Amino acid sequence: MSMMKHIDKIFKDFPEDIGKSSQTPASENLFKIRDPEENDKSKKWLDPERTKDFHHTVAQLLFVSTRVRRDIQTAVAFLTTRVKKPDQDDWGKLKRVLKYLKGTKHMRLRLSVDNLGVIHWWVDASYNVHEDCKGQTGAMMSLGRGAPISFSRKQKLNVRSSCEGELVGVDDAMPYILWARYFIEAQGYTDKVDAGEVSVEYRPTDQMWCDVLTKPKQGQAIRKDRAMLMNCDVDYCDEKSRSDIPAVLLPKPEGPVDADSVTSIISQDNVSEKDRRSVLDVTKKTRQTMTWDAGQNRVSSKNGKVRQRHLELVIAGVMRDRAAMGLNSRRATYKKISPIT
Repeated sequence: MSMMKHIDKIFKDFPEDIGKSSQTPASENLFKIRDPEENDKSKKWLDPERTKDFHHTVAQLLFVSTRVRRDIQTAVAFLTTRVKKPDQDDWGKLKRVLKYLKGTKHMRLRLSVDNLGVIHWWVDASYNVHEDCKGQTGAMMSLGRGAPISFSRKQKLNVRSSCEGELVGVDDAMPYILWARYFIEAQGYTDKVDAGEVSVEYRPTDQMWCDVLTKPKQGQAIRKDRAMLMNCDVDYCDEKSRSDIPAVLLPKPEGPVDADSVTSIISQDNVSEKDRRSVLDVTKKTRQTMTWDAGQNRVSSKNGKVRQRHLELVIAGVMRDRAAMGLNSRRATYKKISPIT
C-alpha cells in the first residue's frame, strides 16, 4: 500500500524548496523545544502565514502517517503538539520529515500474515522525553510482518518512574488490543486466551520493534525497526523500490508537455507509428503547449485552434488499448476516431 500521489501533493503545497533528502524523519533533538521567553526576545515565532502553512502540512502528514507511512508517526505526533504556536525550530523539524519522505517516496507498507489466530502486539514507552515531563507511548500490531495498526502519542499523565510510564503505555494501547481480539474472534477464530495459547512476554530492546515509535532513532537502529514496521528491506533503496512498482501505479506526469512529445505519457516502445502520427497530426500546425491534469485524467489545452476533445479521445484510445494488449506487446490495431466538429 502506498500514497505517492498524496506525498507529491504535500511537496507541491509546501511553500519552500525541500532540498536534499534525509536518512531519518527526525533528529535526536525532536522533543527539545526553546523557552517561550527566548522566542519572544529573539522573535523566533513563525508569522501567521507560515503558521497556517505549518498547520496545513502537519495535517497532511498526519493523514498519510496513520494509513501507510507509519515510519514517520513519531515525528508527526510531536509536530501535532506544536501547531498552535510553532517556532523556527519546529519549521526545521517539519522540513526534516519532508526530506525523509522525499528520499523514501516509493516506500510501501506490505502486510503479511502467518496465522490469523495469533496476534502480536508490541507496546513501549519513553519516560520524561517532553518538556512538560510527560512520556511517549508507541504500539504496533502484526499478524506476520508489517503493522496494520500502530500509533505514537504523547502520554496524558505525569509519572514518577519509567515503570509507571510503561504501565501508562499499556493502558493507552489496551483499547486497540481488545478491539483487535474481538475483531478476530468475530471472523470465526477460536479464543486463544481461554485455550491458554496467548501470553505476555518480555522482549529485549533489540526486539521491541515499536521502540521506533517512542523516540527518534538514528542509523541502523531505525532501519531495523522500520523493516519490521513497514515490512521493507533493512537497507532500503528508493530507486529499487520504484523500479518494482508497475508503471500504471506511479503518479501521472504533471506540468507543461510539448505537443510533439505528448506520447511520452505512454511508453514509446508500446505505441505504433500509426498511433503516434494520429496524435501528432492534430497539433502539427500549432505546436502548442498542453498540460496533463492528473486529477481529471485529461489534457488541458490553451490554444483554441486545436480540437481538444479529439486529442483527448485519441490519447484515451491509445492508453485503453495499450492496457488491453499488455505492457510487453508492441503491436496493436486501433479504431480511427473521427474529429468532433
